[in-house]
Amino acid sequence: MIATSKAASAQLTLSKRAYGCLLTDLRRLLEEGRARSEAALSRELIRTYHAIGQRIAAERLTERAGYGGAILGELADELGMHVRVLQQALAFARLYREAPTEHAHLRWTHYRELLRATSDDARSWYAEQAETQTWTARQLAEAIRRGAHTRALVGVDVPDSQQAPGLPRPQAATYVYKATVERVVDGDTLLLVVDLGFHVLKRQRVRLARLDTPALQQEGGREAQSFVRDVLASVDFVVVKTNKIDLYGRYVGHIFYAPGVEDAQQVFAKGRYLNAELVKGGFARVL
Repeated sequence: MIATSKAASAQLTLSKRAYGCLLTDLRRLLEEGRARSEAALSRELIRTYHAIGQRIAAERLTERAGYGGAILGELADELGMHVRVLQQALAFARLYREAPTEHAHLRWTHYRELLRATSDDARSWYAEQAETQTWTARQLAEAIRRGAHTRALVGVDVPDSQQAPGLPRPQAATYVYKATVERVVDGDTLLLVVDLGFHVLKRQRVRLARLDTPALQQEGGREAQSFVRDVLASVDFVVVKTNKIDLYGRYVGHIFYAPGVEDAQQVFAKGRYLNAELVKGGFARVL
Protein backbone atom coordinates (compact mmCIF):
# COMPACT_ATOMS: atom_id res chain seq x y z
CA MET A 1 0.00 0.00 0.00
CA ILE A 2 1.42 3.38 -0.97
CA ALA A 3 1.20 6.09 1.72
CA THR A 4 0.29 9.57 0.59
CA SER A 5 0.73 12.88 2.43
CA LYS A 6 -2.27 14.91 3.61
CA ALA A 7 -1.39 17.60 1.09
CA ALA A 8 -1.32 15.06 -1.72
CA SER A 9 -4.64 13.60 -0.56
CA ALA A 10 -6.22 17.02 -0.52
CA GLN A 11 -5.03 17.67 -4.03
CA LEU A 12 -6.84 14.52 -5.21
CA THR A 13 -10.13 16.33 -4.68
CA LEU A 14 -9.03 19.97 -5.01
CA SER A 15 -7.32 21.61 -7.90
CA LYS A 16 -3.90 23.07 -7.21
CA ARG A 17 -5.35 26.57 -7.44
CA ALA A 18 -8.27 25.80 -5.12
CA TYR A 19 -5.93 24.19 -2.60
CA GLY A 20 -3.68 27.26 -2.70
CA CYS A 21 -6.65 29.59 -2.15
CA LEU A 22 -7.86 27.48 0.78
CA LEU A 23 -4.41 27.48 2.39
CA THR A 24 -4.09 31.27 1.92
CA ASP A 25 -7.52 31.90 3.44
CA LEU A 26 -6.82 29.69 6.44
CA ARG A 27 -3.52 31.43 7.09
CA ARG A 28 -5.26 34.79 6.87
CA LEU A 29 -7.98 33.72 9.28
CA LEU A 30 -5.38 32.44 11.74
CA GLU A 31 -3.39 35.69 11.54
CA GLU A 32 -6.53 37.79 11.97
CA GLY A 33 -7.64 35.66 14.93
CA ARG A 34 -4.24 35.96 16.57
CA ALA A 35 -4.25 39.72 16.01
CA ARG A 36 -7.73 40.00 17.58
CA SER A 37 -6.60 37.85 20.49
CA GLU A 38 -3.51 39.97 21.04
CA ALA A 39 -5.55 43.18 20.83
CA ALA A 40 -8.13 41.81 23.27
CA LEU A 41 -5.36 40.70 25.64
CA SER A 42 -3.75 44.11 25.40
CA ARG A 43 -7.02 45.90 26.16
CA GLU A 44 -7.52 43.61 29.14
CA LEU A 45 -3.99 44.27 30.37
CA ILE A 46 -4.60 48.02 30.15
CA ARG A 47 -7.84 47.69 32.14
CA THR A 48 -6.18 45.36 34.66
CA TYR A 49 -3.17 47.57 35.35
CA HIS A 50 -5.42 50.61 35.60
CA ALA A 51 -7.59 48.80 38.15
CA ILE A 52 -4.49 47.70 40.08
CA GLY A 53 -3.28 51.29 40.17
CA GLN A 54 -6.65 52.55 41.37
CA ARG A 55 -6.74 49.95 44.13
CA ILE A 56 -3.27 50.92 45.37
CA ALA A 57 -4.12 54.62 45.14
CA ALA A 58 -7.19 54.04 47.33
CA GLU A 59 -4.86 53.12 50.21
CA ARG A 60 -3.05 56.48 49.93
CA LEU A 61 0.27 54.75 50.58
CA THR A 62 2.41 57.46 49.03
CA GLU A 63 1.28 59.93 51.66
CA ARG A 64 3.33 58.01 54.22
CA ALA A 65 6.98 58.54 53.35
CA GLY A 66 8.98 55.32 53.25
CA TYR A 67 6.07 53.18 54.40
CA GLY A 68 4.36 53.21 51.00
CA GLY A 69 7.49 52.06 49.18
CA ALA A 70 8.02 49.23 51.66
CA ILE A 71 4.44 48.02 51.27
CA LEU A 72 4.71 48.08 47.47
CA GLY A 73 7.88 46.02 47.71
CA GLU A 74 6.15 43.42 49.89
CA LEU A 75 3.14 43.30 47.58
CA ALA A 76 5.37 42.82 44.56
CA ASP A 77 7.14 39.89 46.24
CA GLU A 78 3.83 38.25 47.19
CA LEU A 79 2.47 38.68 43.66
CA GLY A 80 5.66 37.56 41.95
CA MET A 81 5.98 40.91 40.18
CA HIS A 82 8.64 43.57 39.97
CA VAL A 83 7.86 46.54 42.20
CA ARG A 84 8.37 48.81 39.21
CA VAL A 85 5.24 47.33 37.60
CA LEU A 86 3.12 48.32 40.61
CA GLN A 87 4.64 51.78 40.59
CA GLN A 88 3.80 52.13 36.88
CA ALA A 89 0.23 50.93 37.47
CA LEU A 90 -0.17 53.54 40.22
CA ALA A 91 1.18 56.32 38.01
CA PHE A 92 -1.06 55.11 35.16
CA ALA A 93 -4.19 55.35 37.31
CA ARG A 94 -3.24 58.83 38.49
CA LEU A 95 -2.71 60.15 34.96
CA TYR A 96 -5.79 58.54 33.40
CA ARG A 97 -9.13 58.83 35.20
CA GLU A 98 -10.44 55.90 33.14
CA ALA A 99 -8.56 53.13 31.34
CA PRO A 100 -7.90 54.66 27.87
CA THR A 101 -9.51 52.92 24.90
CA GLU A 102 -9.46 55.55 22.14
CA HIS A 103 -6.19 54.39 20.54
CA ALA A 104 -6.60 50.89 19.13
CA HIS A 105 -2.91 50.51 18.24
CA LEU A 106 -1.53 51.35 21.68
CA ARG A 107 -0.64 48.52 24.02
CA TRP A 108 0.27 48.50 27.70
CA THR A 109 3.93 48.75 26.68
CA HIS A 110 3.10 52.06 24.93
CA TYR A 111 1.33 53.45 28.00
CA ARG A 112 4.29 52.55 30.18
CA GLU A 113 6.42 54.80 27.97
CA LEU A 114 3.78 57.56 27.95
CA LEU A 115 4.15 57.81 31.72
CA ARG A 116 7.47 59.53 31.01
CA ALA A 117 5.88 62.39 29.05
CA THR A 118 6.27 65.71 30.83
CA SER A 119 2.72 67.07 30.56
CA ASP A 120 -0.81 66.14 29.54
CA ASP A 121 -0.35 68.00 26.25
CA ALA A 122 2.86 66.14 25.48
CA ARG A 123 1.31 62.82 26.47
CA SER A 124 -1.66 63.36 24.15
CA TRP A 125 0.66 64.40 21.32
CA TYR A 126 2.85 61.33 21.68
CA ALA A 127 -0.19 59.03 21.90
CA GLU A 128 -1.63 60.50 18.70
CA GLN A 129 1.68 60.18 16.88
CA ALA A 130 2.12 56.59 18.04
CA GLU A 131 -1.41 55.76 16.85
CA THR A 132 -1.31 57.42 13.44
CA GLN A 133 2.25 56.34 12.64
CA THR A 134 1.86 52.87 14.23
CA TRP A 135 4.95 53.31 16.35
CA THR A 136 6.25 50.39 18.35
CA ALA A 137 6.74 50.97 22.07
CA ARG A 138 10.49 51.23 21.42
CA GLN A 139 9.95 53.91 18.76
CA LEU A 140 7.69 55.81 21.14
CA ALA A 141 10.31 55.60 23.90
CA GLU A 142 12.95 56.97 21.55
CA ALA A 143 10.70 59.85 20.48
CA ILE A 144 10.11 60.79 24.12
CA ARG A 145 13.82 60.49 24.91
CA ARG A 146 14.65 62.86 22.04
CA GLY A 147 12.00 65.33 23.17
CA ALA A 148 10.13 65.11 19.85
CA HIS A 149 7.18 67.06 21.24
CA THR A 150 9.37 69.96 22.33
CA ARG A 151 11.23 69.92 19.02
CA ALA A 152 7.90 70.10 17.20
CA LEU A 153 7.29 73.37 19.02
CA VAL A 154 10.41 75.05 17.65
CA GLY A 155 9.29 78.13 15.76
CA VAL A 156 6.00 78.22 17.62
CA ASP A 157 5.33 80.93 20.20
CA VAL A 158 5.64 78.60 23.17
CA PRO A 159 5.94 81.46 25.67
CA ASP A 160 2.47 82.78 24.71
CA SER A 161 0.95 79.33 25.10
CA GLN A 162 2.30 79.05 28.63
CA GLN A 163 1.11 82.31 30.06
CA ALA A 164 -0.76 81.92 33.32
CA PRO A 165 -3.12 84.61 34.69
CA GLY A 166 -0.99 87.13 36.57
CA LEU A 167 2.21 85.23 35.85
CA PRO A 168 3.90 86.57 32.67
CA ARG A 169 6.93 84.75 31.36
CA PRO A 170 10.25 86.57 31.99
CA GLN A 171 11.92 87.77 28.80
CA ALA A 172 15.17 89.48 29.86
CA ALA A 173 18.04 87.00 29.65
CA THR A 174 19.95 88.37 32.63
CA TYR A 175 20.93 86.35 35.70
CA VAL A 176 20.13 83.17 33.79
CA TYR A 177 22.04 80.03 34.74
CA LYS A 178 22.14 76.37 33.87
CA ALA A 179 21.52 74.06 36.84
CA THR A 180 20.93 70.45 37.75
CA VAL A 181 18.16 69.44 40.15
CA GLU A 182 19.51 67.73 43.25
CA ARG A 183 16.17 67.45 45.05
CA VAL A 184 12.55 68.55 44.77
CA VAL A 185 11.94 69.77 48.32
CA ASP A 186 8.26 70.50 47.72
CA GLY A 187 6.05 71.90 44.98
CA ASP A 188 7.66 75.35 44.96
CA THR A 189 11.16 74.72 46.31
CA LEU A 190 14.13 73.07 44.58
CA LEU A 191 17.65 72.26 45.68
CA LEU A 192 19.82 73.07 42.67
CA VAL A 193 23.48 72.84 41.73
CA VAL A 194 23.90 76.05 39.75
CA ASP A 195 26.62 76.49 37.13
CA LEU A 196 27.90 80.05 37.60
CA GLY A 197 30.46 79.74 34.81
CA PHE A 198 34.25 79.41 34.88
CA HIS A 199 33.83 75.92 36.41
CA VAL A 200 32.18 77.37 39.53
CA LEU A 201 29.24 75.39 40.92
CA LYS A 202 27.01 76.51 43.75
CA ARG A 203 24.54 74.39 45.68
CA GLN A 204 21.51 76.62 46.17
CA ARG A 205 18.00 76.25 47.55
CA VAL A 206 15.61 78.14 45.23
CA ARG A 207 11.97 78.95 45.78
CA LEU A 208 9.86 79.34 42.64
CA ALA A 209 9.04 83.00 42.08
CA ARG A 210 5.60 84.56 42.41
CA LEU A 211 3.70 81.43 43.41
CA ASP A 212 2.85 79.29 46.40
CA THR A 213 2.00 75.60 46.67
CA PRO A 214 0.53 73.84 49.73
CA ALA A 215 2.94 72.46 52.32
CA LEU A 216 3.64 68.75 52.02
CA GLN A 217 1.41 67.89 54.96
CA GLN A 218 -1.48 69.93 53.53
CA GLU A 219 -3.98 68.78 50.93
CA GLY A 220 -2.46 69.03 47.46
CA GLY A 221 1.11 69.39 48.74
CA ARG A 222 2.27 65.91 47.74
CA GLU A 223 0.55 66.20 44.37
CA ALA A 224 2.40 69.45 43.61
CA GLN A 225 5.72 67.89 44.62
CA SER A 226 5.04 64.80 42.49
CA PHE A 227 4.15 66.96 39.49
CA VAL A 228 7.43 68.86 39.69
CA ARG A 229 9.45 65.69 40.29
CA ASP A 230 7.82 63.91 37.33
CA VAL A 231 8.26 66.69 34.77
CA LEU A 232 11.87 67.42 35.74
CA ALA A 233 12.80 63.73 35.69
CA SER A 234 12.81 63.92 31.87
CA VAL A 235 15.64 66.48 31.61
CA ASP A 236 19.35 66.52 32.43
CA PHE A 237 19.31 70.18 33.43
CA VAL A 238 17.07 73.18 33.96
CA VAL A 239 17.61 76.88 33.38
CA VAL A 240 16.99 79.16 36.34
CA LYS A 241 16.58 82.94 36.23
CA THR A 242 17.16 84.42 39.69
CA ASN A 243 18.35 87.75 41.01
CA LYS A 244 16.27 88.30 44.12
CA ILE A 245 16.15 87.18 47.74
CA ASP A 246 12.77 87.08 49.49
CA LEU A 247 11.89 88.24 53.02
CA TYR A 248 13.03 84.92 54.45
CA GLY A 249 16.49 85.10 52.89
CA ARG A 250 15.69 82.56 50.17
CA TYR A 251 16.62 82.89 46.53
CA VAL A 252 13.58 82.98 44.25
CA GLY A 253 13.69 81.94 40.63
CA HIS A 254 11.92 81.12 37.39
CA ILE A 255 12.55 77.58 36.13
CA PHE A 256 12.61 76.49 32.47
CA TYR A 257 13.14 73.03 30.99
CA ALA A 258 12.97 71.31 27.59
CA PRO A 259 13.46 67.54 27.07
CA GLY A 260 15.91 66.79 24.28
CA VAL A 261 17.18 70.38 23.94
CA GLU A 262 20.85 70.89 24.82
CA ASP A 263 21.21 74.65 24.35
CA ALA A 264 20.47 76.53 27.57
CA GLN A 265 19.54 79.77 25.80
CA GLN A 266 16.98 77.96 23.67
CA VAL A 267 15.57 76.33 26.80
CA PHE A 268 15.15 79.78 28.34
CA ALA A 269 13.62 81.26 25.17
CA LYS A 270 11.28 78.44 24.12
CA GLY A 271 11.30 75.78 26.83
CA ARG A 272 8.55 74.94 29.29
CA TYR A 273 8.02 77.52 32.05
CA LEU A 274 7.58 75.46 35.22
CA ASN A 275 6.20 78.30 37.37
CA ALA A 276 3.34 78.89 34.93
CA GLU A 277 2.69 75.16 34.52
CA LEU A 278 2.14 74.80 38.26
CA VAL A 279 -0.40 77.60 38.22
CA LYS A 280 -2.19 76.38 35.09
CA GLY A 281 -2.34 72.86 36.49
CA GLY A 282 -4.02 74.07 39.69
CA PHE A 283 -1.07 73.07 41.89
CA ALA A 284 -0.16 76.63 42.92
CA ARG A 285 -1.62 80.09 43.42
CA VAL A 286 -0.08 83.33 42.19
CA LEU A 287 1.33 85.64 44.86
